[in-house]
Amino acid sequence: RHDSVPDEVSGHGRCREFWSTKACEPNFIHSGSLLVSNIDNNKEGNDRLVVGDLTGTFRIYAITTTEYQNEDILLDTKLDPVLQLGTGTFKPGGTRELVILHPRKASAYTLEPSIGKGLELKLSFSIKLERTAANFVIGPFGGAAKDIICVQSMDGALSFYTQARLGLVRFIPDFLVPGPLCYLESTDLLVTTSSSSWTVCAYKFLVLASSSSSGSHDKLSNALQQSNHDTSRDNGKRVTSDWEYNIGEEALQIMSYNTDIPCIIVMSWTLLSTISSEGQVLCSTRIESPTCFVPYRHVANDVHIILCTTEGLLRVMYGKKVAWAASTVGAPVAVRTTSQCGINGLIVVLGNWTNCKFSAGNDSGMLSCLYLGTDPRLPELKSQGQVQENQSFEVLDEEMRRLQKVMTTASLGKIQVANKKPPQVEISPFYKMEPTHSEVEPGVIFMHATTVSLSATSDHVLKNISVAVDCQAPILCDQIYIPLGEQEITDETTIDMKIAFATISSVPILELSGRIVVSYIDDGRPHTHECDIELPPMLAFDLAPPSKSAHFKITISTNHPCVSLSELFSDILNTSESPPAMGLSVKGCEDVVTIIAAKSSSRYRIQSDRWDIIGGVLSLLVRSLRKHFRDTSPSLEISMKDVPSLEPLLSDIHRHLELRHARGQLVHQLNDFAAEYRSVEKRFLARVKDVTPVQIDQFEGLLDSIQEQMGMTTNKLLQTEEELKFAAFSLAGSVFGTLICLQHVYHLSDEQFSQVQSALSPIVNLDPSRQGWEETTIVALSHLLQTSFGKHAPENSQLSHLEELKKPESSEKLDRLITELIESLPSLSTTPSSLVLT
Repeated sequence: RHDSVPDEVSGHGRCREFWSTKACEPNFIHSGSLLVSNIDNNKEGNDRLVVGDLTGTFRIYAITTTEYQNEDILLDTKLDPVLQLGTGTFKPGGTRELVILHPRKASAYTLEPSIGKGLELKLSFSIKLERTAANFVIGPFGGAAKDIICVQSMDGALSFYTQARLGLVRFIPDFLVPGPLCYLESTDLLVTTSSSSWTVCAYKFLVLASSSSSGSHDKLSNALQQSNHDTSRDNGKRVTSDWEYNIGEEALQIMSYNTDIPCIIVMSWTLLSTISSEGQVLCSTRIESPTCFVPYRHVANDVHIILCTTEGLLRVMYGKKVAWAASTVGAPVAVRTTSQCGINGLIVVLGNWTNCKFSAGNDSGMLSCLYLGTDPRLPELKSQGQVQENQSFEVLDEEMRRLQKVMTTASLGKIQVANKKPPQVEISPFYKMEPTHSEVEPGVIFMHATTVSLSATSDHVLKNISVAVDCQAPILCDQIYIPLGEQEITDETTIDMKIAFATISSVPILELSGRIVVSYIDDGRPHTHECDIELPPMLAFDLAPPSKSAHFKITISTNHPCVSLSELFSDILNTSESPPAMGLSVKGCEDVVTIIAAKSSSRYRIQSDRWDIIGGVLSLLVRSLRKHFRDTSPSLEISMKDVPSLEPLLSDIHRHLELRHARGQLVHQLNDFAAEYRSVEKRFLARVKDVTPVQIDQFEGLLDSIQEQMGMTTNKLLQTEEELKFAAFSLAGSVFGTLICLQHVYHLSDEQFSQVQSALSPIVNLDPSRQGWEETTIVALSHLLQTSFGKHAPENSQLSHLEELKKPESSEKLDRLITELIESLPSLSTTPSSLVLT
């Protein structure tokens, strides 16, 4: 849809260009350089595109066709540097006039037709500014019958002009540098930002008019305040804001918009905030790298906004949703909306454009009209000899019947679709490489690598190929994403990629596996191909002497005689002998996991003094058994008699939650020390700037004491976070080991095991600032027990926990839910088995 932006459907593509030309000099444009308005008051109501830059270049354009022509430029002249463009009505019942702000003057013009189809500027009035201007805003301040110009100067003065006459001058409190400025007519509010406190401040015009002209700048600008132009000599109160809202960072642009609830939209570096006229936040959305925005319509109380970014993305947003996203050919610095040639919804952008079809090479200052969606339906001028061909209804009905038959056949599954052959991915055996230190994780050294070869089948050409490697921590890969760019793959070409893996030392290992995802385009269509990769045991384990006794023991049984350990682990045990037991230790860890194969039965025993490292070795043994009996009959069946005690798992959960609480307390203490330090620092600076300073030795000692406490708390916090990281890995290992045992005890199907694993996940978040494992697991287990594992599952099973998840104070509820889950598993098992807790 080119005439409006879709409300519910989101997309991502490239903006289409309707009209474009180079309008300004490179690198001399900003957000105030563009104005879209019916500035010449033409009867058709057509908008004109007005641009002016800091070099003084001033042009007015009228769009007549989809391509730029010389006739489109109505005015081209040279002025003083242009800071901002605006429009206003400065005579009761008068026409709209163009206002141009220069550094030392502001001029209002009317536009009149000139010879031909052009326009010429006719000066209406000019204002000589006593201070260097920064920006301005125009509006009927105080309910006036005509517009008033408010100019903000570089020293924080707000000067109000009724045409060329100065009305009053007021200074913004706590001013450092000028910020964006806007006017909300419905509540007579002048809105700007405080550069000293990063707040949005709103001032009633009547409060400004009744306040005193004296302020913090009087000592520096007293001479200017005594000028003949200053007519406000009353002894009123000080300038106070009607309300303030802290955005926490610099505001880049402010615009007002009148909806059912008049609002102000503020764009900062990372936030796009909508604030009501009373200072209440209606919506706040996190954004990245913004340059400019414009509100273009509202539905109910939702304001629809077009936001541009430095990456060249143009987003259509309402509330916290992105309705549409499209890429441009550059970074816009100003954006507006318009209707041209009978087409609504055109987007006017002024910015730094590259690869534009109307620009030669990399150029700047391009003025373009863009649209979203498909090509607009433009009126076509047909010659007399052109005959419009109308399809008959009979032909359309026949085509409809044919398509209906195809759809019916497809719904019955009678159409055979030829499967696209994926690219051939060959993974070589792992080999040792020169040690390479990881740039992401300190202390990790890559020593094992494999070569991944990509090739295509005949009659297929693969383009835009990218390879992604997915592996779960503590397993690391040196290349997570490999884009191949414009390189193509055919049946005659092969691409080899070297990928190295390593593990974080001294932490439990879950599964020695990874996944390679290949994305490519074949025959114009995007495809993905996934393949699993088995990592070698020596990547994470070292051989160690087997232990004769251990605290935790697991026994598994198979329906095949025991296989010697030298056959199962030939890549580890390079010997022809068949030892009855072998020991494996996690790299960097002294604890040993022992594997014992029975001589006269079909059982294997795994034992260790640590429960969290047993799961990885058990998974490795199961993988070796399935690989060994892959082509045998009957198929391999693995069973276990009982489940080990839940005590180590619950102990790891308690330890992990305890460290999370300790970290939260340290962060709270550090914030309190920081706030105390800032408070003392402000008092210290106030004493230093005092005309009659007193001794400040006490302040120095107090600052040193607080800084020392902050350092000690920071060191404790870093140590706690390191302990929390290893506790998270230990918890993941305990959960994984318990899940593997549950799967084989109760002979859970893949679907049932996936349900249990999704609720009691072995993936523990390592980022303490994100949602914690305990609260998410509590909600997931509660939902699973109430629905899939419940006796009477509700028809519409939905989570009842819609409130924000909070960190639990203790692990009692989680311990109870895990026990209930295990107690409910016997009803799901295909082979009856009793739960034995040892």
